[in-house]
Amino acid sequence: MEVTMGICCLIMCEFRSTKCLMGLAKLSPDGTFTKPANPKLLYGTMSLTRAAIVGMSFWILSRAITVAIRYSAVRRQSQLKPGEPESQIIAYKTQQYKLLPGLAMAYATKFTFDHVWRLFKEAQKKIAAGDLSMLPEMHAITSGLKAFSTSNIHAPC
Repeated sequence: MEVTMGICCLIMCEFRSTKCLMGLAKLSPDGTFTKPANPKLLYGTMSLTRAAIVGMSFWILSRAITVAIRYSAVRRQSQLKPGEPESQIIAYKTQQYKLLPGLAMAYATKFTFDHVWRLFKEAQKKIAAGDLSMLPEMHAITSGLKAFSTSNIHAPC
């Protein structure tokens, strides 16, 4: 079975080669494509994108869990004893069991993203100096974290 990722057909279109998103590869004016000196350098861009996805996952989860916790703190329900005001729903254990794992996941994702971002900046400095030793580690870490955060952020409970 063949899978097509998509095709874009441009007819009678012009674009400047300087507008191509080519940080490492080059396209000459005559149409000659030159690969980067080391193909592993492309892992850097992929790692940046994956790290950004982890950061975005934190941002989405933190916004959602903030709304849920604030609502739970404000919303009152069920007068437990006659004459007393209704209890906040955040006081119920079942509500806490639903909210706290999401809150913990938000903090864990934030701390993880901060660490990965520092690691990525360090790797960028080494790559600029010609040392590619951190690329495999960055590739593995960001690949795993992207998969973990996108699968777990959307269903933290």
